[in-house]
Amino acid sequence: MFFEIITVVLSIAFLVFIVLSVPVLLQVRRTAKSMAHTLRMLNYSLPTILMNLEETTAHLNQTVRAVDERVQTFSNVFDHFQALLGAGSNVGKNFSFFKILKITPGILAGVNIVSRIFSHFAKKKKN
Repeated sequence: MFFEIITVVLSIAFLVFIVLSVPVLLQVRRTAKSMAHTLRMLNYSLPTILMNLEETTAHLNQTVRAVDERVQTFSNVFDHFQALLGAGSNVGKNFSFFKILKITPGILAGVNIVSRIFSHFAKKKKN
């Protein structure tokens, strides 16, 4: 008799456990379906995203090289200009105006390039 009571109690406990675990298992199933859907979308979109990122990186590298070339050109011009003004004396080298004048074209070229990049992306988003 004691064994039968324990069997009935354990059977009821097991049944309650099964009933309570059904919602959890259903939620796990929904989550797995959602993850599979997200994975499919990611696998579909990722090559396009990576291609766009590669193009953007190449364009950015090209822009950086162009800015660097312009800055070097302006720097060389202002070095020569400063050398001409300071020939025979140290007045041109000690005056900070020439230092500011030397870096201004580089800053302006950088601002110009950045503004062109932002306008390019703004045009892309409108299309």
